[in-house]
Amino acid sequence: MTAKIKVKVKIKDWNKASLMAFTKLKHDLLLSKTEKAEGYFVQADYDAINKLSEDACEIIWTQLCKNIKNGYYGLSRKTCTFCIHDDLISKKCDSCSWKNSHGDCGNKNGDFKKLNRILDAIGLGAIEVISSKEYKSIIKKIEGE
Repeated sequence: MTAKIKVKVKIKDWNKASLMAFTKLKHDLLLSKTEKAEGYFVQADYDAINKLSEDACEIIWTQLCKNIKNGYYGLSRKTCTFCIHDDLISKKCDSCSWKNSHGDCGNKNGDFKKLNRILDAIGLGAIEVISSKEYKSIIKKIEGE
């Protein structure tokens, strides 16, 4: 059973809406590969994106698209909305909103490491789970190409 996530975005906030859509589609893709990824993105994650300014969302969305178009894929810092925010805007992992909901990505008890163990058990790794082609397809869907 998947959790219902409420997403409310003003139409003028296109970059914010794009990040929300990307995160939702990425979550759906993870769920299609393993239902055990259900808790990887939760309402608090969407709420955190919704609290970002449109300017911050534009910076994150632009960098995320650039990273994916340059061939980054999988679950990595280069394809994570929250890591890109921390790298470009807050400059530190300590303020990561995903960390607040899921635990430190490097902690063996955090949700990221738990998901890695689940993916390993089904023969996928964090890098292999979402391909470059799948990410590019998500971006095309969002941008209406």
